[in-house]
Amino acid sequence: MCLLETQLMCVCSVSEAFRRFLFSCSISLYLCGSLFGSGTKLDVGSVTRPKVSVLPPSSAEISSKKTATLVCVASKGFPSDWSLSWKVDGSSRSQESSAGLLEKDGLYSWSSSLTLSEQEWMESVSVSCEATRSGQPALTGHVTRQQCSE
Repeated sequence: MCLLETQLMCVCSVSEAFRRFLFSCSISLYLCGSLFGSGTKLDVGSVTRPKVSVLPPSSAEISSKKTATLVCVASKGFPSDWSLSWKVDGSSRSQESSAGLLEKDGLYSWSSSLTLSEQEWMESVSVSCEATRSGQPALTGHVTRQQCSE
């Protein structure tokens, strides 16, 4: 048996004849997360593409701190191995993102922030955040400085 953080009980059984895991949940959702050995995680369920949004910096931060912090939020995705990355005017920016946070609905959310100088923000045309996962097309959210001044 495995127990999801959301307190959903799943029955995990092994078929020796086929040497594969068969997972069936006692509810209609087909989700079961398990840890094996020294921490290998197995997520079972359909791939769900997250919704990606970029929140613009506040004008108060720009005027007082001379920096512009943007926040990327990817929500309602599955499994947990999606990752976030940033681009400013098409050029990649290295920035860490959070590990997937399991929500009560069995889906994951991720976040990342990117801080630019006031000058970088004022000179930028577009800032984008991409959610990527092996074998899946990238999902992009973006914001432009012009959108923020409207």
